[in-house]
Amino acid sequence: IRCERARAVAATLVTLGSISGCTIVDDSQLEVTTLDVRTLRRQIAIVCCDHGSRLEEVLPLDDDLESVFRYLVGGPA
Repeated sequence: IRCERARAVAATLVTLGSISGCTIVDDSQLEVTTLDVRTLRRQIAIVCCDHGSRLEEVLPLDDDLESVFRYLVGGPA
């Protein structure tokens, strides 16, 4: 996720319970792990707006065949 105020956005996302992990790459980028992509998609824009943060990009990092297989068999994402 690329956005302004990445640390504040990450802190709020963690409290909402839709992510299971978060790495702050720099002041404008974070990587999150979630098992509930649908909820995260709904929350991220709202959280950014609440913090006055412009959401620039949401890019899935595991959009490949292996991640789809892990999802289908219930393994770690």
